[in-house]
Amino acid sequence: MATAEPSPKIAHLDRYPDVRAALLDERFVIYKPLAGSMEAHSEPDGSQRAPRSHRPAPLLHILTEHLSGTSVAEIAARAREIASGLIERGLSRGEMDLVADLACPLPLMIMQDLLGFPQIEIEKLHSLFAAITAGQEMEASDHSLHLARLAQFSIMRWIAKHMDASQSPLMTAVRRAAKESSMEQAASYWCTMLLYAGSTTTRDFIANCLARLLEHPEEATLLHNTPALLESALEELLRIEGPVRAIGRVVGEDLSIGDLQLRRGTILYLHLDKANRDPARFPDPERVDFSRRPNPHLAFGLGVTRCLGLHLAKLEARTVLTALLPHLPRMKLAAASQWGSSTILRERTCVPVRFF
Repeated sequence: MATAEPSPKIAHLDRYPDVRAALLDERFVIYKPLAGSMEAHSEPDGSQRAPRSHRPAPLLHILTEHLSGTSVAEIAARAREIASGLIERGLSRGEMDLVADLACPLPLMIMQDLLGFPQIEIEKLHSLFAAITAGQEMEASDHSLHLARLAQFSIMRWIAKHMDASQSPLMTAVRRAAKESSMEQAASYWCTMLLYAGSTTTRDFIANCLARLLEHPEEATLLHNTPALLESALEELLRIEGPVRAIGRVVGEDLSIGDLQLRRGTILYLHLDKANRDPARFPDPERVDFSRRPNPHLAFGLGVTRCLGLHLAKLEARTVLTALLPHLPRMKLAAASQWGSSTILRERTCVPVRFF
């Protein structure tokens, strides 16, 4: 009787130079436990190999174009409209949960607009996103993986159902490329992951930024009194409050990096949050310095696997901070913010505030 293959070994990197090197090293392939066959890639000799970025070239070109800084700037007015409406609701009540009432709905509504899909219940998508996150945790259980795949395919079916009706420029281009290259399933998968990542990580970054400012009133006062610092403040907040704890890579061949000797097939976790606090790269790393320059943080990754949605995430965070700056002096935490248990996301689940 054949014996089961042993589980791949897991290793970790957390020093800035090692994490940065791994992000740029072509021998490390992005780890996607939920992707399955949707990210298979044929080499010229017919062999199957997962490319580093896992992004099919036609879709990568489209996503890069439509998520560029120039393209994203066109939705700034819509982002301001949504943010202002959500904040006004909180002001009228005198209180709000910055996660449930602002950081969660804003990016989700923007993503649904970008994809041209109908609005659906935020709570329903939130529960599906939570299942997907659980399936990507370090050493996730088989049960979590099973539920994550079910959640992923539920969203994929919903996207496939509405894909043909979408009139958004992004989905029109994706639909055309998918049909020309017979990649309809891959297109549904990538739209699912775009919706998931663009909603969850931006949600967490916005919530983390706001909680940080409320927990450190001197920083909020500085930003309120010196709005010209906003752009550099965003970079420093990404360094210290970035939404991703760690990302996974699969080692493509036997190699060494940092102090590690790694075998082919090892799952390697790159701890972005710890690398961004490496005192060898960032002097006094726990101190937030809104004028820190240079600030080569790794919150969005690097190289071919750099986050495609970085311009969108910055736009949404910038929009929220700009809208809330006038109100910061009369906001305070109603209770301590609450953290989730994720090993891969820096996720605050509740940030209750009062306006006075």
